[in-house]
Amino acid sequence: MISIIVPVYNRENKVGSCIASILNQTYTDLELILVDDGSTDNSVAVCEEYAKQDKRIRIIQKENGGVSSARNCGIKEARGEYLQFVDSDDTIDKEMTQKLYEAVQKNEADEAICGFREIHGGTRGDVIRIPQKECVTTVAKMESEIEHLILNCLLQSCCNKLYKKEKIKEFFSTEYTYGEDLLFNLAYLRKIETIAFVPKAYYEYDCRGESITSSYREDEIEIRIHLMREVFAFSEACLEGTQVMREFADKTMRAVIYSLFDIYQDERFSKSERKQKILGYLKNQTVQKASGVCQLGNRQQRFCNRLIQKQQGGFLLFLFALKEKLHLY
Repeated sequence: MISIIVPVYNRENKVGSCIASILNQTYTDLELILVDDGSTDNSVAVCEEYAKQDKRIRIIQKENGGVSSARNCGIKEARGEYLQFVDSDDTIDKEMTQKLYEAVQKNEADEAICGFREIHGGTRGDVIRIPQKECVTTVAKMESEIEHLILNCLLQSCCNKLYKKEKIKEFFSTEYTYGEDLLFNLAYLRKIETIAFVPKAYYEYDCRGESITSSYREDEIEIRIHLMREVFAFSEACLEGTQVMREFADKTMRAVIYSLFDIYQDERFSKSERKQKILGYLKNQTVQKASGVCQLGNRQQRFCNRLIQKQQGGFLLFLFALKEKLHLY
């Protein structure tokens, strides 16, 4: 049996479509665990209506603790041999569970990974991200596959995968406000041998209604650094090459440069306090390691990265002061 875990929080207008897509799966030996994370709208009522119609549904209610807490609750309650995760505002193709299960069974794999479709609507349209080829590989030999997964954000989600429950030794981190999926996946990869890739987009990620601009997060740089530290540790322990470290370092250092500028603009702190924060991050060992590994394509970002690598905080602060004129980003 496969347990499909859906954390639910204030999604009364979307959770019905999510549930319907799961109940419509061609693979039927499943249980659907709906974990209500303290919703204050009519989400639970919607879930209860579906539960009346299908005995495969179980509803668990808990106090609000975040998506990771809800998923962890679902893992503990799951009765299936395999686990699948779906977010309550998304939907899945009717063949998704079947195809992932077949890939695991056929190849005696510990995990199956497929692609997903980002539904943006409007003029942007949809974005499809899929594994580059159908194959089975061991973790140690999947350097090129992981590089592709990271570049296409396929490793950073838990929703396009099928997991063996017995292989899950670490739950989702509740310490961080994002990046917990990647941490979960890296921990899982350390415990398994083989992975099957399914180059089809079976998961539909609804991006409509999301803000196209990113707001300042005070904890973002700390989370980025922690994720980079974990990727370095995983690459050094489990992979034979260093390409994954470089690709992820590129993403990290671009974000670090933005975050340092956000700190520079944060008027909640004095100018002296902001300066000390920025200089402190320049000395961080993980930031220095990522700065030395990355190969940024943007000329302005490369220049900023060199200043970070050489810990030239004064010059970096000067560039931040002239950001609007120099168009650093």
